[in-house]
Amino acid sequence: MSMLITKFKSHRKALSPVVATLLLIVLAVAATAILWTWVSNMISGATGSEELMVEKAVLATSTKIKIQIRNIGTVTAEIAEVTVEKTDAFCSWKGSKSVKAGEVVVIDVTSEGEFSRGDIITITVTTKNGNEFIAKLSLQ
Repeated sequence: MSMLITKFKSHRKALSPVVATLLLIVLAVAATAILWTWVSNMISGATGSEELMVEKAVLATSTKIKIQIRNIGTVTAEIAEVTVEKTDAFCSWKGSKSVKAGEVVVIDVTSEGEFSRGDIITITVTTKNGNEFIAKLSLQ
């Protein structure tokens, strides 16, 4: 019996070089994928994002709409343009207004008197980076 075991042990072979090479390649690819995912998450978390939310729009006078905008992103956003429109009217503000993360700004948009309280309006806020944030709400 011990002769049979010894004979069996002498015929055992290690993994072939091809299988060993394939295993190494699979392990290297898996490690690279894990590292890439980790680094990507670190980079995207560090750069942050700008995200604006229109909280409300108030008709202050017959020709002035006050737009309240909150920066809910993680970086300072630079507002370049705000447009207000409804089915038959349009007005806009162009300029440069900086909003830090978590802060609120109010932008006065001048109209020609074609808006009234209760109108359903669409407000588009465009940043210097070209990002657009759109809100549809009732004019207060």
